[in-house]
Amino acid sequence: MSRLILQKGVDLSIRSFSRILLKYPNARLEIVGDGPCRSQLEKLVADLGIGGSVIFFGSRPHEFVLERLGRASALVQHCITLPGQGIESFGLSVVEAMGAGLPVVVTKHGAFAELIADGQTGFLVGEGDIEAMTDRVVGLLADPIRARAIGDAARKYVLAHFTQRHASERLRSVLGLT
Repeated sequence: MSRLILQKGVDLSIRSFSRILLKYPNARLEIVGDGPCRSQLEKLVADLGIGGSVIFFGSRPHEFVLERLGRASALVQHCITLPGQGIESFGLSVVEAMGAGLPVVVTKHGAFAELIADGQTGFLVGEGDIEAMTDRVVGLLADPIRARAIGDAARKYVLAHFTQRHASERLRSVLGLT
């Protein structure tokens, strides 16, 4: 659900997933999006020998993304800070996943640290911390009841703070119309 660029850290998510497969060999990693790093990422998947468990869907319509979210166990996004490239200002894909009731595992990066209540509406890990990302995802897969509770809390948070009504109210406030 993102552009496949270095800043998105998809390579780190893939490396984490290769470790998850050791405990959950039937797991699948679905990557929706396209971009300049796709061929490098496909090569990484091949080099790690996990091609049968990773699917690159490329760019797809929003309805497809929502359908895939409905089937997923979690959303992982491992954004990183690159010099001169800025940071992920606001992860819409993360908010959409939370709104779909999915637990999310993301890096302490940009607005994610403000959006996620660690351990309650998702998990935050350090940039580059593949081990922590792996541990959090394995924990979610090992405890589907907790994963469901975190996903439910994430959905409630999004519905309480990120609906169209909330956005409209914030805009009216900024424009001095309230």
